[in-house]
Amino acid sequence: MSKRRRFPASEQPVVVDELEQCVERARRQRRRGDDRKALVLLREACFKAGSDARLWTLYAAQSWRMGRIADARQALTQALWLRERAHDAARANVLRSLIASVELGNGLTSRAA
Repeated sequence: MSKRRRFPASEQPVVVDELEQCVERARRQRRRGDDRKALVLLREACFKAGSDARLWTLYAAQSWRMGRIADARQALTQALWLRERAHDAARANVLRSLIASVELGNGLTSRAA
């Protein structure tokens, strides 16, 4: 008899979305100090789900932290376009202010995005 634990149908473990796993791995890598690995994981998530503005914003924030200003600007522009397409005016305004900050060269705080 197998020693694997069997769950009743009502107690099946929750399957976490693959993209959210990728974002969580990126956060873990960033906490460990491996910013490059975090950036790669976020970029991978963005390209898997190209229409998720939140992922593009997270990728932009990580790029900005690492000093990759051109990548940050491009990712924020992509996120802005997606927010405008979804008629999400409030978040689009926040993205516009982030783009302006990138263009002015203002730093990104460690708690932002």
